[in-house]
Amino acid sequence: MVKKASKTLYVTAKFHVKKDEIDDTKKLVQNLITNTLQNEKGCLSYTSLQSNDTENEFTAFEVW
Repeated sequence: MVKKASKTLYVTAKFHVKKDEIDDTKKLVQNLITNTLQNEKGCLSYTSLQSNDTENEFTAFEVW
């Protein structure tokens, strides 16, 4: 019998990209989120936000 972990893991990652790579980054991150949620057992939530103040700054939030 496999015991289920009782602790929740929260992951936050902030990153900056080159301004000319913003659109490609959004597509890449959305693809990563979709694939992770569909294929990684244990991933409860995965979200990415783009900063309103600094357009090339993103923050990703994961809950495992």
